[in-house]
Amino acid sequence: MSRTSYVWDADQKLFVSKAAFYAQKQKGRGASPMIIRDIEPYQSMVDGSMITSRSHHRNHLREHGKIEVGNEWVDPAPKIPLPTSAPDVAETLDEMGL
Repeated sequence: MSRTSYVWDADQKLFVSKAAFYAQKQKGRGASPMIIRDIEPYQSMVDGSMITSRSHHRNHLREHGKIEVGNEWVDPAPKIPLPTSAPDVAETLDEMGL
């Protein structure tokens, strides 16, 4: 016997299967691509040239070795080795002043 999940449909005031509930919600939407408009032209702070498109923006940053703030890579914090035995734990806690 298979298991089925149910959700509350407030319109019908009863529980319906998740598959039926979400299929009903998607009927009017249809699958469509998401369209993002291009950026407005702006003047570069590096060399004063006009940047007119996203591709121009990416190429300009690459040419001048710049990055967008908020999109930079941050190295993960180094992993601290954990003590392997109780005496090591006690010693480590003493060293930390705990």
